[in-house]
Amino acid sequence: MSAAALSWALSIRGLRPNDSLTLIRLADLSNGECEAFPTINGLAEHIGVTRRTLFRSIHTLEDTGAIERINRFRPDGSQTSTCYRLLVPRFFTANTPVSELPTPSDTEVTLVTGNPVQVTSNNPPIVPPESHPFLDFKGVYPKRLGGQRWQEAEKKWQKLDPAARQVVLDGVDGYVAHLKDRGKLNSEWVLQAATFLNQKAYLEFLDQPTKAKLNRLPKGYNSDMPGFG
Repeated sequence: MSAAALSWALSIRGLRPNDSLTLIRLADLSNGECEAFPTINGLAEHIGVTRRTLFRSIHTLEDTGAIERINRFRPDGSQTSTCYRLLVPRFFTANTPVSELPTPSDTEVTLVTGNPVQVTSNNPPIVPPESHPFLDFKGVYPKRLGGQRWQEAEKKWQKLDPAARQVVLDGVDGYVAHLKDRGKLNSEWVLQAATFLNQKAYLEFLDQPTKAKLNRLPKGYNSDMPGFG
C-alpha cells in the first residue's frame, strides 16, 4: 500500500460515494509507484458494486484526472492485467475539492514517484451515467471463446439512444445470469456481442420490472423504433 496515495485519496472531496470508494480501494492496493493491478471482479466485489457501476466510477475518475488507466500486453500480444495509476501530486492539501484535481493538459504534474505525467484537463466534464459509453457495454458483456466482432457491435451501439442503451445493459445482466445458471459463461455458447445487439437478444433476458417499463412507453415507442437500432 502507498501511504501517500491512500492519504491523498481520503482527502478528495466532491466525488460520488461509489467513485470515492473506488479511488480509496485503488490507493489501498497501490504499490510504491502509486500503481494498482486489481481485477475488475475482485475490485467490484470488495467495494460491493456491480461491474457496470464500477466501470462508471473508473470512467469518472479518469475524466476528473484522479487516475490513469494503462493497458498492458505480454510479448505475444495478449493482454495482461490493467494498471491503474493514481495521479497523486507531490504536494497536496487536505480536503482537496474534486474541481482542483491535477492541472491543465499543457502542464506536467510531478507525482510522488517523481515521474511527470500528462493530465488531460483541470476540470473536464464528467460523463453522466445515462450517457452509457460503449465501454459500459463492453465491460459487462460476458467473455466468450472466439471473437466478439466488437467493431460491428460498437457501430450498432452508436445507433441506440440512451433509453435503448439502458435496456441493452439490463438485458446483459439477465443474459449473464442465464449463462451462469447453465454453466456456459466464457464458452463458445456465448453470443457474439454484435449478434446480441443485431438480433436484439437482450429483449429476451429483461427482468419483469424492465419489461413493464417498456410496456408503459408512449404509444408507438417500442423496440422497433429507430432508437433501438
